[in-house]
Amino acid sequence: MGKVFYEQLSIPINQIPRKETGYGFEREVNLHYENEIGEKVTPAFDFEVPTNMVDSYLTYKKSGNRSLVEMEETKRSSEMKGETSVYDITYELPHINVERHTGRLFDDEQIEKKDKRITYDLVDGGRKFYSPIWSCMGNYGIKLKSQPWV
Repeated sequence: MGKVFYEQLSIPINQIPRKETGYGFEREVNLHYENEIGEKVTPAFDFEVPTNMVDSYLTYKKSGNRSLVEMEETKRSSEMKGETSVYDITYELPHINVERHTGRLFDDEQIEKKDKRITYDLVDGGRKFYSPIWSCMGNYGIKLKSQPWV
């Protein structure tokens, strides 16, 4: 009989509170992973939203009528406990900049490339997802989707 190895994965997810349109919310993923064979992992996540909830100046991957906002790894700790590898990894939404007066959204890459559509000063929008001010009231299906683990 062969030896049995175990792995453990924990991803607690909080419900997003009800929001008015135009206001941002944070989405943080805190992953805890252990495996007894000492395997290294590099998980990744997308925040999947209806494309009509994405500001027109932002470009995200698309899948049908859904947009995939790639989450960014912002913290990582890993250690070996004997033969067991232990990971604690935090993922957050990408940093956003909000244009004064218009409310248009720009990501850091657009700022770095000096996007010509930027007319006014920018405000630090943090690592939030902002729904457009013109969005209709209702419930929108939002998901966290894991990308294939390497």
